[in-house]
Amino acid sequence: PVLGMGNGASASRHKSKTADLETHFRVANLDDAGALAALQVKAWKDTYRGIINDEFLESKSMSECHKERKWVKILQDRSCLTLILSKKNCKEMLGYTTVAIAGGRSRGKIERTLKEDIGLKKKFGTKVHGEMRTLYLSTDAPKRKGLGSKLFEHGYSFLERHLGEGCVMCLWVIAENTPAMKFYEKLGCKIAVSNSRARFGKGLYRYVGLVYSKYQPVAELQNEAKENGKDSAQ
Repeated sequence: PVLGMGNGASASRHKSKTADLETHFRVANLDDAGALAALQVKAWKDTYRGIINDEFLESKSMSECHKERKWVKILQDRSCLTLILSKKNCKEMLGYTTVAIAGGRSRGKIERTLKEDIGLKKKFGTKVHGEMRTLYLSTDAPKRKGLGSKLFEHGYSFLERHLGEGCVMCLWVIAENTPAMKFYEKLGCKIAVSNSRARFGKGLYRYVGLVYSKYQPVAELQNEAKENGKDSAQ
């Protein structure tokens, strides 16, 4: 499946009202690379100061110029898509989330756990379909308006439309980021991998792999049940 819209594609919009704040979502394009980089760098420095070493946070890898070049590549990648949240009739970003088709070693680690853990297998099946790579709110975004939850819901809904209803989504969180862990677990995410490690600069940090599906059991298990039923009837 192709998630990304590619260079020059028009951005779809979706209006939403959270409490007394009217917002809208749109698909990011190449013109947003600079603003996304600025929001990402500020969010990282505000969130991970005291968790990740300052040497990395102030390094070239965390400069807006470096991140903008990274965003140009991300926005051209048709296997992923970034949704931007902003106030109605306002260009200023309140936050963003990037979702993608799951792949690579991170997917493999979680799928191995799903196959081995009976409890998780019953809830999620054994396959991971999509991934939420990032979700950040601007530090200037209004607080206690449910904006983070809206970003999460819209990101997952987009994956569902492209990968199938009840698709299983994974995401990774630095374990020491306690607010993020509580946020995702409150939304229904379950820990699948808790002993992975990620390197940022010279530091090595514990990385937690989470899984989420809106519908349980997921379509995969439902299809298996149907096939078993057909076999029994024959």
